[in-house]
Amino acid sequence: MSFSYLPTELILMILNIFATHKEPWLLDLLSAAMVCRSWYAAAISLIKPDELFRLVNYAGAKRIYPHRRRLAGLLEESKRHDLVFHRLIHRLVIDLLSFEENNMVVAYAPSPVLRLVTSCPNIESLEIVYDAKFASMSGLIVDRLECLKNSVQYEKIRRLELVGQDPIHRCPCCAGRGWDHLLCDFLGRLAIETLTLRQVIPSQAVFKTLSQSASLHHLVLYRSILEMPRTVDRAAISSLTHIPQSFLRRIDTLEIYEDLEDCAIAWPAFRYFSELADAIGPLQTFLFECSGDLSKENPLEYVNGLLLLAERRSKSLRNMILHHVPGIDEDMISRLLEYVDHLEVDSVSYSAHVK
Repeated sequence: MSFSYLPTELILMILNIFATHKEPWLLDLLSAAMVCRSWYAAAISLIKPDELFRLVNYAGAKRIYPHRRRLAGLLEESKRHDLVFHRLIHRLVIDLLSFEENNMVVAYAPSPVLRLVTSCPNIESLEIVYDAKFASMSGLIVDRLECLKNSVQYEKIRRLELVGQDPIHRCPCCAGRGWDHLLCDFLGRLAIETLTLRQVIPSQAVFKTLSQSASLHHLVLYRSILEMPRTVDRAAISSLTHIPQSFLRRIDTLEIYEDLEDCAIAWPAFRYFSELADAIGPLQTFLFECSGDLSKENPLEYVNGLLLLAERRSKSLRNMILHHVPGIDEDMISRLLEYVDHLEVDSVSYSAHVK
């Protein structure tokens, strides 16, 4: 009997026996799904969208994406046969250093990145890697961005994430120095709603370009306190000082995720929240989450800083979400509810309208 005539249930049992959910197995399973309808029906129940996303964006040694060339071919086949797999890709990492993955193998083949962007119609989130080394590769960066500009479906992109490469050894402000202005033409075509900065601070030119997106209103910050090289007072410098106020005035939803594990000094929470209260626009939703070692933190810094922010933004602030923040007790919750409608503390919700 031909394998194509096996019942879907039996094929599913066979596949489950060999299932490992590791990269080679997933690639083989995706290939098997192209055989016939029964194999497709079985495979589609085993391939999870998040696994497919990780496969597309998996980077090996030296920032090479080893699976993209094969995946690009399989997803192109999915598109030709009107299957579902190419529609499951919603997010794509773009590393301009690894733009032409494995180009020594197929010298004249289109880049897998371009093939993926062209084949996957539901990409709504782009993650762009920032690397200080790009400053010496401006010609190459321009060429690769030019190719990318002609492939991206701009109207679909709603989220942009800028990610610093090697953030432990490099100042986040330096990651884009001397080259990220080359992104402006490309970024200016996007109509993003959410910008995420992960241990990187882009140039003023990039902020100015992104400010022109009428739909931008949501900012997400990771590790937003920058510790500069050692000085006498060892002052910590906030990323807010590098973000133009004209940009911050557009933001109505702000998320901040601080990892304090590697912080050599106590986090200057009060000063940070005070700067934020002065700079931010009509903030409606604010999320703040701490992780790492909180033993050296001063709870009063957080309590007074959050109260100051809530009070100054009380006319617009509706929702405040706090996770693992020092000093948040019942009294603090009651005081915050004087200024916000809804408060969530470590997944427990409170409302100003429920006494």
